[in-house]
Amino acid sequence: MDILKPTAEAVVHRKSVVRYISQHIKQTLGAAAFPIGAYALNTYLPDDWLHLSAFLCQGQEATWFMKVNEVLCKASNTQGGNATESGHHNISNVNFVNEDESRAIRCTTDGVNLDMTANSIEEVYQSVFLEEVDVLLGKDHLLKRGILLLKAWWLYETRAYSGATMLASVR
Repeated sequence: MDILKPTAEAVVHRKSVVRYISQHIKQTLGAAAFPIGAYALNTYLPDDWLHLSAFLCQGQEATWFMKVNEVLCKASNTQGGNATESGHHNISNVNFVNEDESRAIRCTTDGVNLDMTANSIEEVYQSVFLEEVDVLLGKDHLLKRGILLLKAWWLYETRAYSGATMLASVR
């Protein structure tokens, strides 16, 4: 299982990216951003997307994505230096996605793919539920290790059986 988990260095790197993007969201919207999904549960593979949700004040739902998109685009054009030395990170591929009535901002920060949404309270509920079930089951995080193993099998092994087209639904 250790080979599937991100290294300690990768965990620190992702935490730094979360802090950096969360600071941009806080400065732009006054909103708090939290990790959701596999990253929040610590059931992510090394190349998985990092999902964040900004929890907005009433009235910000209609324009949040434009403001965050603009700030991240500006940050991608004004960055310089080494991320570890200057506290800045390299942001690239900033995109706005409007799918099925949900809006998201996607970008890459220091090689980590990010997906940002707003007010994803259902994702928080899901994470809390799975965390509580994992604690109830115990056995050295059996549920989380099982999720990680299934994700790895689905992502890395099913190509041999079904082709790469099914993999789009995993991410």
